[in-house]
Amino acid sequence: MRRGFSLIELMVTIAIIGILIAIVYVSFEESRMSTRDKVRQTTLADLQLAIETYRTQTGFYPTQGCGTGGAWATSDTTLAGISTSVCPDFIRGIVPAYIGALPNSSRPEGRAFAYRSDGNAYKLVVFQAVESGVGTISSFEDRFAVCPPQSAGLGGLCAETAAGSGIPANARTYAVYSSGAEAW
Repeated sequence: MRRGFSLIELMVTIAIIGILIAIVYVSFEESRMSTRDKVRQTTLADLQLAIETYRTQTGFYPTQGCGTGGAWATSDTTLAGISTSVCPDFIRGIVPAYIGALPNSSRPEGRAFAYRSDGNAYKLVVFQAVESGVGTISSFEDRFAVCPPQSAGLGGLCAETAAGSGIPANARTYAVYSSGAEAW
C-alpha cells in the first residue's frame, strides 16, 4: 500500500496557505500606509520647526521659492494644475541652515508638499497625503489635520477636490500654518 497525499489534500493545503499569505499582505500594507502617514507628519513637523526658527532669527517667515509671488510653490508636478510653481527649493532660505533637505516625491514622504508665505504668515500642506485608515481625516482637532473646512470656496489649496474622487482634498490633506493664513 502506497502512502502519500491525495491531490485534493494538496490543493486544500495550498489554498489555506494562500489565504494566510493574503491576510498577512493586507495587514502589512495597512501598516506601510500608516508608517508613510507618520513619516509625512514628522516631515511636516520638522519643516514647521525650521520655518518658525527662521522667523525667530530673521523676524519674518521664509518666502516660497520659484519666483512665485503670491502663488503656491511645490517640488512636485502633481499640483501643477492648482496654480503652483514647481521647483526643488520651494521654501527659500531654510536649507541647509534650518533643515537638511526639503521633501520631494522620490523620498518616503511621497506626496506633494506645498508652501505659501507673504512674510507675515505661512501655510505648509501635504496635499492628499492621508493613506491609512479610511484614507481621510476624521477629525480636524489633530494638529496636522488643520486644512480647515472654512477655506473651502476661497480658492485655497485646501479647497480643491481630489481629481475624479469626489473627496474634498481637505479631508486628505495635512497642513500647518500661522495665524492669518487659515483661509489660504
